[in-house]
Formats: sequence, structure tokens, C-alpha cells
Amino acid sequence: MVSHPLSSLDQNRRENNLNLIRLLAALMVTFSHAWPLTGRIEEPLAVLTGGFLNFGHLGVQVFFVISGLLIAQSFDRSSSVFRYAWARVLRIYPALGMALLLTIVAVEFIAGTLPAMEYFLHPSTVAYLKNNLLFRTQYDLPGVFGGNPYPNSVNGSLWTLRYEVFLYVLVALFGCLGFLRNRVVFNLALLICFLIFKKPPEGIAIFPLPLLPNVPTLTACFCLGSFFYVNRDRIRLNMPSVLASWVAVAVLHGTVAMEAAYIFAMGYSILFLAFHPLARVPNLVPKNDYSYGVYIYSFPVQQLISSFQPTLLPSVHFFLACLLVFPLAVFSWHWVEKPALRLKDMFAAPRQGETGADPVHLEARRL
Repeated sequence: MVSHPLSSLDQNRRENNLNLIRLLAALMVTFSHAWPLTGRIEEPLAVLTGGFLNFGHLGVQVFFVISGLLIAQSFDRSSSVFRYAWARVLRIYPALGMALLLTIVAVEFIAGTLPAMEYFLHPSTVAYLKNNLLFRTQYDLPGVFGGNPYPNSVNGSLWTLRYEVFLYVLVALFGCLGFLRNRVVFNLALLICFLIFKKPPEGIAIFPLPLLPNVPTLTACFCLGSFFYVNRDRIRLNMPSVLASWVAVAVLHGTVAMEAAYIFAMGYSILFLAFHPLARVPNLVPKNDYSYGVYIYSFPVQQLISSFQPTLLPSVHFFLACLLVFPLAVFSWHWVEKPALRLKDMFAAPRQGETGADPVHLEARRL
């Protein structure tokens, strides 16, 4: 079996499956939400795994692994902390701001119960925009979705953004300390953070944010992605290792080490599927990254569907949501995200040698 070094990505261009994997991850979240948003709880993967995992959790975990890899490289290849931060602002805020504004307007005119003037001037409407732009997640808008099977939640996907942004800050801290360019120091620092993070109360020493149940796992996924980047010279991708990692998960089933084994197996498998030559499917990989648009628009679109057809089968609900969400994701990429990304270099010229960036960096510039 061919073993593929992760460091060899430095010689390639966009020969990877990242856009496809991220799109599938976003669709997994949409698919998973089709159950609670139609009043059902028996999501297929949750049933199959006895509640350990559902498709929504898996999709977000995949996002965080890839993000940890690409964001670490983005900082490593940035000529300054400012350029790194500016790139993160451009990747997150324009699309998020547009999605929030469109959502506020659309849900009122399609499914709102309050008079328009009262709705738009309502303190909660203004707070919805302000709080979510500041990553203080607010789910409700006045007079909207109160009768849905999953009531009073306009966009239940936004909660992950605040934690991902905080991890961007953590990457910057590690980068400023020089950890991203020193494998031994980075690995030691990551181990120390992990030990602190696992000390009760779990996570309090790392996150100055409310710690939701999924956050420790997502943090581990992000850190694993960064670990893969920093140690890329020592990591080889091959199918026997993929299989061995999942065998370890099976062997450790029911033990305290199972979750850690699962996170590693899942993350390593994502790397294999994204970058190994034998896994490449160039004819299926979208040229553009529509995953962020799918992620931030799916939930409000699904709630609109449920406000009119609350008893649809989840599979039908998911299919209708895809039909409506994809045009919004295409709009978001071509008219919001991509134009915003063109502003990345407006304050500084690229560092010498940066134009020959490796393919992971080429993807990181899109994050």
C-alpha cells in the first residue's frame, strides 16, 4: 500500500478533496438537523452509535479538524499577526453579516407574526444582529418560529463560531510564541494544555466561554488538525494506518480512552481522504468552497420549511432544504465571500516566497 507523506503537499497545488469534504460535512449538519426540526429524535447515526455520535456532530468535527490544520498554516505563512487576523475577519464576517441580515428580513416577511415596523424596531431584532456579530449567540427573533416543532430558534448552527474564533486566537498565541515552528515545543505545549483542559471543571482553564457538552471534543479536533500541520514532516498517510486507528477505537470501546482514539482515527482518516493520491476524485470536487454558505443558511431555511410543513419526513425535509440552500450558498461564495477574500492583501504585500504556497496554504487562504 502506497504511503503518502503529508509534507509532500508542499510540492503540489490544489490536488486535494478539501472542498468536497467540507461540503459533505456541511450537508451532514443539514441532514442531522432535519430530525429535530421536524419533531423527531431518532437520527440514524445517533441510533447506530447508541447516542455517541450523530451526523451533525460528525460534520462539525470534520470542520474543526480541517480548520485546525489550515488555520495553523495560515498563521505560519502570514507575514504578521495583523495579516492573519485580517484574513480571519474577511473569512468570517462578510458572509455571516449578510446571512444575518437576509435572515432577519426573510423570516419576517415569510413566517413572521408581528407587524413589520414592530418587528424591525424590536430590541430583540437589533440584539440578534449585534449579539451574533459579537459571537454572543442569540437564537431567537420576536414572533418567529414559535409554533415550529423546534420552537424559537432561528439559526441553531451559529453556536460553533464563537469557539472556532477563540481557537483562532489560541493559534495566534501559539504562533507568536514560536510554537508553530518548533515541533517539540508545540507538542509539549499542546500536551500541557490538554492536561489543564481535562482538569475539573473541564475546560475552565482554556475557555473563558460557556462550555457546552460538545466543545471539548471540537477543541480536541481543532488541536489535532494543528498537530498534523506542525508535525507534517513526520506524518505519512496510508490505508493500513487508517484501518489500525479504527481497530484501536473498537478495542478501546467502552473505556475512557475510546473518545481520544475516535478523534484521532476520524482526523487521520479525513487527512487520508483529503490528501492521499489514491483517494482523490477530481471530477467530484467543487472548484469553489460552498460549505460555509451551506452551513450558515441551512438552519433558517429548514425552520422556514418546518413553519409551513412541520410533519415532513426528515429525508424529504432535507431534500427541500438542499434545493433552497444551494442557491444561497452559491450567492454567498461568488458575491460575498470570494470578493471579500480579494481584500486580504490590501494592507501588505505577500511575504517573499509566499506566492509559491503549498496546496494546504492555498486552501487556507480561502478559510
